[in-house]
Amino acid sequence: WTVTNLGPDTAPAVTWRASLPLGLGLDQITPSQGQCGGVREIACELGELPVNGRITLPIAMVALQAGAWSQSATVASAVADPHPDNNTAQFELIVASAAETFVEFLSAQLLARPLSAEEQVWIDRLEQGQLTPAALIAEMLALAEYRQRVLPIARLYPTILGRDPDLAGLHDWVNSLPWEPALATPANSVDPTDPVTNDLNNMELINWIHQTSTGQALVAIAAAFLQSAEFIERFGASLDDEAFITLLYQNALNRRPDPAGRAWWIRELTAGRDRAEVALLFAHANEQRTTRDRKLGLALLYQILLGRLPTDAEVADALTREITEVIAALLVHPDYIGPPQP
Repeated sequence: WTVTNLGPDTAPAVTWRASLPLGLGLDQITPSQGQCGGVREIACELGELPVNGRITLPIAMVALQAGAWSQSATVASAVADPHPDNNTAQFELIVASAAETFVEFLSAQLLARPLSAEEQVWIDRLEQGQLTPAALIAEMLALAEYRQRVLPIARLYPTILGRDPDLAGLHDWVNSLPWEPALATPANSVDPTDPVTNDLNNMELINWIHQTSTGQALVAIAAAFLQSAEFIERFGASLDDEAFITLLYQNALNRRPDPAGRAWWIRELTAGRDRAEVALLFAHANEQRTTRDRKLGLALLYQILLGRLPTDAEVADALTREITEVIAALLVHPDYIGPPQP
């Protein structure tokens, strides 16, 4: 709260009064001058306030339960105020439940968007004990929205930049992506180790890239990664086609290219295929994709829940365990930084 004297004279012996509604408890109130007392009925003696002077009253309250409250406060002085109509103010306070706060946090961090009405079923299940926090996160990782909107961009980070995605950058790119659930990323992607499959038999992903706004937007994002200062500083601005293909094999598949695959991709680049499109195809390669996606999920979860990336040893250990077991361990980790869990 803020008390301001708009004049015309100095206000002596200023007082501030407020009543806390049921369901709210006072934690502390620390005025910038004067002192306050009371628990349910709060009374503050603030002293003299000159014209245009201002006193702040930061107040911390404890909500005993989720809900909505209205609180009013009144200010007065030892002398009559010629404009008493502005001496009372009111505010509305809405306190979310632990379950709602937890789901809202995960929606923002894992899906890069605000809470929507669709998540109410998760909130209800958490509050009713039908769903554990670890199981909720596992369900979010299995969502089409995560797998078709977040993961395709996350895959570009190791494929092009050779590193895990950072949350802030990933969120920005995800929010720029026009997502079309009905035209989502095909499940069977191109395998860059098989030139024949690329060229003739499996054109599903390539067609999707060219025929949907989501596919075209992902190519544009891949191009932005390739043109970024980070990429140029790390890998150089003048990679020839062979060096570029070798880099993609190493970054995306963690191996050197086989001779046939390398020759095929170099021919594709020579014939005019865009490097950004090629990088996107490598990012969606079938080879080791389950493991690569699992590692990306771990990188995101560690940042969301612990504020850091996992160590190599932590990744190796997590890959041997069920995802809900890994998540449950993160939720009780001493370094946990998320909101209180329901």
